[in-house]
Amino acid sequence: MTEKSILTSLALIGAVIALTALPHKVLAALPCGAANIRWAQSSNRVYVTGDVECTLTEIKQLGSNNIPLTLVDPVNRIWFLGANIFLQERSQACFTW
Repeated sequence: MTEKSILTSLALIGAVIALTALPHKVLAALPCGAANIRWAQSSNRVYVTGDVECTLTEIKQLGSNNIPLTLVDPVNRIWFLGANIFLQERSQACFTW
């Protein structure tokens, strides 16, 4: 392999990495709002919709009081969710504090 082909390969790899990471930085999700969270008791599902990022704390605070989501151990940050979460329309769930 020649030096030119190695440099070309490295440039191509760098471009792929940059293009893969770029959309996440440029198109950052919006803050979570109550309108982005819907509880469907009949199907036992929490829907998070829209181009937003919601934490479990926000889902608990902004969603229905009937969502079976409980902070079991605040020190170790352990949650219990007795339902399924569906992320729709580019929504994201952030499982950090």
